Amino acid sequence: MDTLQKGAAGKRSKPTAQISAEHLSVAAAMRVNDTAAFLGVSRATIYNLISEGVLPSLKIGGRRVIRRSDALALLHNPLKPTA
Repeated sequence: MDTLQKGAAGKRSKPTAQISAEHLSVAAAMRVNDTAAFLGVSRATIYNLISEGVLPSLKIGGRRVIRRSDALALLHNPLKPTA
């Protein structure tokens, strides 16, 4: 089956990347937006955690991705509040 779809002008276009909740539960790596949704926090929080070295990430092409195992580890070992 051809993965490219014809647009309104009859030209082929790439399908949009929509990630379902089912896919997120088995994805090995997630983009920042997906990780934020997965953890229930904002994108800014994810970027802060990355810059602080708390959440490891990889840069693949132009995209920053987070391994699902690292996001899960953060859930199992939450940050301690600083006073």
